[in-house]
Amino acid sequence: MLLRRRLSRRARRWPIFLAMVLVVLLSGGLGLYRVMNSRTFQFFGGLTDHVDTTSKVVALTFDDGPDPAGAKSVLDVLAEKEVPATFFLIGQELDDHPELGVAIAKAGHEIGNHTYSHQRMVFVTPGTVAGEIERTDELIRNTGYTGEIPVRPPNGKKLLTLPYYLHEHDRKTILWDVEPNSYPEVDSSAAAIAD
Repeated sequence: MLLRRRLSRRARRWPIFLAMVLVVLLSGGLGLYRVMNSRTFQFFGGLTDHVDTTSKVVALTFDDGPDPAGAKSVLDVLAEKEVPATFFLIGQELDDHPELGVAIAKAGHEIGNHTYSHQRMVFVTPGTVAGEIERTDELIRNTGYTGEIPVRPPNGKKLLTLPYYLHEHDRKTILWDVEPNSYPEVDSSAAAIAD
């Protein structure tokens, strides 16, 4: 009888224990997900998502290129309006279209690193991060660009390894605070985007 009661108590404790473990795991996973997607926080190094200023200015950035379908027309409009921009380039695209990278550099725009393969920089090894960043840095330098090379993680996703690598190399993570194409009602017109 005593043995049966002890076994019965233990049998009741297991579901409670498993529920507690599940809650801890889910909470931890949610926390990591929120940090991975945060535009204002990371565990290591500097992060810039905006610059405080009283001037009415916008830092115009373009990601994922250089793309032959749009780079020339974007460069033409920027030149016509005398607007500087930052182009966060994917190394693989730059490898395929080095002439577009040269055109961006010659036009005087800032060039940033958007990794070589555009894979999310979450749960990757230090060697993967180093290869993605250093390979793309080399391709950016091959365009003739001589300025500082900022880094923007693909899709803004970063967790530990990329921020740590950038911190160790005295570089910052550059994100954004306004993304018009995330909001269909804003992305529907140039006037809505400007507002």
